[in-house]
Amino acid sequence: MTDPAGASRRLTLAREEYAAAVAEEERARVAAGPAARRRSRRRAAGVRLAVLAAVIAAAVMAGVAGWAQSSGSSSVEAAARADAARRAADEAVTVMLTADPAHPDEYVRTVRAVTTGDQRSRVDRTAADLRDFVAGQPSRMSGRILSSAIVDEPGVDAGAATGGAATDGEVTVLLVVQASRPELVGGEARGNRVGLTVTMVDRDGRWLVNRAEAVS
Repeated sequence: MTDPAGASRRLTLAREEYAAAVAEEERARVAAGPAARRRSRRRAAGVRLAVLAAVIAAAVMAGVAGWAQSSGSSSVEAAARADAARRAADEAVTVMLTADPAHPDEYVRTVRAVTTGDQRSRVDRTAADLRDFVAGQPSRMSGRILSSAIVDEPGVDAGAATGGAATDGEVTVLLVVQASRPELVGGEARGNRVGLTVTMVDRDGRWLVNRAEAVS
């Protein structure tokens, strides 16, 4: 049987490694010249993605351990609810990464449909820029989820890796995605992989993106 305490420790260590990678990048950036800073950012991005993958793997193990330890119906329901949020996050991020230059207005509409709260307000504020960006691309844009896991859910203090714990009723999902244009989710144009932290909220039985931030 999986050891829940051991899985939780691995998740904590993975989060600490991610925080250390970010801090080390900042120290190197301050100390380096412009050219060295660019090289440092590229190296650091790869390190952060590797550590994010470790965080996700640890989170999955911790979730499996928790499920194995618990047999109560409320725990099973909570696990099912959290997994529904994770799957919805996967679907929503895929929508956010998929755009056709011939239909920029449709892109904005579909992204609005999978968002709420802060994220929808952000979409509304930047709608004109989003349309211009999509319309200016030479071909269709797409993306896929490489890995994802719940790292914060109601009643669990697990936000260290994502910059803060979720509030009650929210579920935070950490994802690593591959995208033809990672800028659509706040990533940088120089690579095709990006880590994201996505906070999901249940609105009338449907999980929607309340916040989405690139973290690598």
